[in-house]
Amino acid sequence: MNILFLTSSLAPHFGGAAFSESALSSELSKKNQVTVLSRLNRVDPEFAKTQGIGRVEAFRPIEVLIAYFFPFHRLAKAVSKADIFHLNGHWYWENYFFARLCNKYRVPYVFHPRGMLWVGYRKPRIKKMFNVLLGNWIVAHAAKVIVLSEFEKEHCRPYPLKAENLVVVPNGIDSTDRSPTMSQSSQYFLYLGRIEPRKNLEFLIRAFKIFFDKNNSCALRLMGPVERKYDVRLRALIKKLSLENIVQFEEPKYGEEKNQVLRGAQAVIYPAFEEPFGRTVFEAFAAGTLCLVPEKSGGSEYVKKFVPEAIYESNSEVALAKKMEAILSLHQPIRSNWIQQSQNWISKNLNWKAISNDVLEIYQQVLI
Repeated sequence: MNILFLTSSLAPHFGGAAFSESALSSELSKKNQVTVLSRLNRVDPEFAKTQGIGRVEAFRPIEVLIAYFFPFHRLAKAVSKADIFHLNGHWYWENYFFARLCNKYRVPYVFHPRGMLWVGYRKPRIKKMFNVLLGNWIVAHAAKVIVLSEFEKEHCRPYPLKAENLVVVPNGIDSTDRSPTMSQSSQYFLYLGRIEPRKNLEFLIRAFKIFFDKNNSCALRLMGPVERKYDVRLRALIKKLSLENIVQFEEPKYGEEKNQVLRGAQAVIYPAFEEPFGRTVFEAFAAGTLCLVPEKSGGSEYVKKFVPEAIYESNSEVALAKKMEAILSLHQPIRSNWIQQSQNWISKNLNWKAISNDVLEIYQQVLI
């Protein structure tokens, strides 16, 4: 099968989508001809290489517009020869012209928004205008729309989309094949991800303050790239709560270095709101530690299947603080059992081979 796979990003600093999209395209390429397309300013060749992607075509957005009007352009030729087009992401105007190219050459496309359909975050007015002009067309003409959870289906409600075109496929997670190795001397809770408002970190810091007032033996580490100087707000809150030496900001880590930090934590906390999946949640469990997630999230949808005790009441700082206390006093045999359950479930259900087979099945349904 000749697959054109359009990524929303192909560089690690753009977050979890880059890892998920590159891993899926790499797995698909084992039995199919896959060409990965990426914006020139959103691709890191070294990252693509380490992720096992052999064929990357970088482009400038204006080229997609040109390709729509000039059939001899390389992108127009690539689309016309494809069996299927896999479109990742949403808030990019060139995606509209890629979708139009597919329509022009009668090539079906599968749309994979990866949590980007939610309008109520960052520039909602501009996003609503985008949808009126371009976005609604992209969604309406997709052969199938892949969402990461039942939770993400709620983000699709405002769009012109038939329910039968929606299909749930979670992200895959690379197994680390590690048993829990948390050292009792490693007394910290960890947030791992982008430092930005959607991740609900002010809520996390306030909840940690409630916890810390009763249990002052643990620190909180916030690890990840800072976006739009959001750390300024967080630092002000940290100072107000007298946590300057307790809550620490750290640069992101990758690979085995990241896994070591994960395994050393009492627990990872991922409090993001309107989160359709939360890759960090499952990376934490896979690496050998626990992760606390809010009830109102796509991640909890899956976590409740193997460690429901890790789910806390959404928007309740007290509830999260109590969960942190429970984790701190958890007996090691129980912790180990929960982690083993988690790793077994993730290994069976979220391995990339299984996920890619689900995606290939969707392609086959579209091509019938």
